[in-house]
Amino acid sequence: MRYLNIRNGQFTFIDKTIGPSIESHIRLAGKRLLQWAPQGLVGERICHDEHEIPKGWTLAYDLDLELDGVAYRLTIHDGAVKHAFKPYQAALSSRNIRLEDQLTRITIVDTPRGYAALQFEPVLGASLLD
Repeated sequence: MRYLNIRNGQFTFIDKTIGPSIESHIRLAGKRLLQWAPQGLVGERICHDEHEIPKGWTLAYDLDLELDGVAYRLTIHDGAVKHAFKPYQAALSSRNIRLEDQLTRITIVDTPRGYAALQFEPVLGASLLD
């Protein structure tokens, strides 16, 4: 499995810059809990119930994507899950569209606070129900 990262406002894989926006069908591969410390990631475990997150841990989603015929995994956590991915999932669900069936554009956007955030949006005309 190849793992996508976000660096300097760009999606990257190792040293290859992919760009600030990608389009792919998304499959939710799993949910994990991550524990961070000043030195970085210090703990991780499978999330069985995302409504019961222990203090000091954060919820992370593993998203499987395909770019140019190659499978990648993108792990998103905290604000990206709460403020971007879950609302997007809910919007699709309200239209009876499965996440896997919708071609999605994921864009890295700058925020007024100076950090990058993710935006999920359907690629128009790419849904089975459009």
